[in-house]
Amino acid sequence: MPQRVPIDHLREICLALPGATEKEAWGDPTFRVNEKMFVKFSNADKEGRTTMWCNAGPGAQDALLGSLDDSFFKPPYVGDRGWIGMYLDGDANWGQIAAIVEDAYRTAAPKKLLAVLDT
Repeated sequence: MPQRVPIDHLREICLALPGATEKEAWGDPTFRVNEKMFVKFSNADKEGRTTMWCNAGPGAQDALLGSLDDSFFKPPYVGDRGWIGMYLDGDANWGQIAAIVEDAYRTAAPKKLLAVLDT
């Protein structure tokens, strides 16, 4: 059985969230709710690595960047607004990624969709 590529995992996680849609921007898939982006995927960043960038709630960026996990980084352009970057190549922890994506979704989704998610 062929190994799944990171975008397939990420797409499955993101599009399972209520009202989430996929839209290409800057040549990469992005995931949005009510047109607000909560995750951006890149198959090859400037270093040639597979990454995702996602919106993060207050304090999350500092906590993740301060952890011993070197898969996190501060992404360019949006890092100063609290977004977090994560390398998806190698041995990615998809359970952890799913939790981070849900947190990112919660920063962008309207209350009506959050209520659907929480039921």
